[in-house]
Amino acid sequence: MQFSISRMVLAGALAAGVVSLGARADASTITFSFTQGEPNGDGADAGAGNTAGAVGNVRSWASGGVTVNVTAYSLTGSNYADAALGLWTNNGLGACASGSNCSSPWHQVDNQYKEWVLFTFSSAVIPTSAFLNNTNSPETDTDAYYYWGTGITDLTGHAGLSGGHEDTTGSGDRTLDFTSVIGNTPVTYLLIGADPNGITSYSCGTQYHPKTCYNYDEFKIKSLTVNTPSTDQHDLPVPEPTSLLLLGTGLVGLGGRMRRYFS
Repeated sequence: MQFSISRMVLAGALAAGVVSLGARADASTITFSFTQGEPNGDGADAGAGNTAGAVGNVRSWASGGVTVNVTAYSLTGSNYADAALGLWTNNGLGACASGSNCSSPWHQVDNQYKEWVLFTFSSAVIPTSAFLNNTNSPETDTDAYYYWGTGITDLTGHAGLSGGHEDTTGSGDRTLDFTSVIGNTPVTYLLIGADPNGITSYSCGTQYHPKTCYNYDEFKIKSLTVNTPSTDQHDLPVPEPTSLLLLGTGLVGLGGRMRRYFS
């Protein structure tokens, strides 16, 4: 009888051991849409107006267990300063440097004032694409520059950024593709701006009043798509229905044998 009880205990222990199986958390895709009020913020659709207005305003969105905080900046020399972050229904996010003219089209992200939009994530993600919306008529260039990495939450006073890629292939509405450049690298921040090197000049005016005019890159950021990185979780115990059934059956059998033994 003692041998039978021992066997039942061993069976229960084996069943319990089967419960601790490794698991894998698969990647998921999240698209943050910036054409409506913040689902995790004040909910108001608002533009920057005709002046820069309040600067350093942060907007937040949450989806798929990830929160992204969005802030606008302008760059003068090597110094980043807070800029106004506008949100336009159906068009997306724009930025405007403090003190500048923020009427159309300058309420877009543009490289006249070297404006940037910083996305900081609550957990590491893999950026895949952003949709750039150009609201000019006729549409203009949407050349972009972006940085990516970890550890940055505020650009003010920051001396350097990791990554860095110039994308000069765009005009009008387009998708900015990160996959071939960033690859599968998890990041906690992504900085997108109109290409600071993309300004071109041309002659304008009349023969009596010649002058130099400039073509600027301008866009609003309509959406951002990221993947959550997959992770192996071999050390985490994950109960499975079959294993739990085996464990329960073993314990019930052990209880019955022990009752008969002691009766």
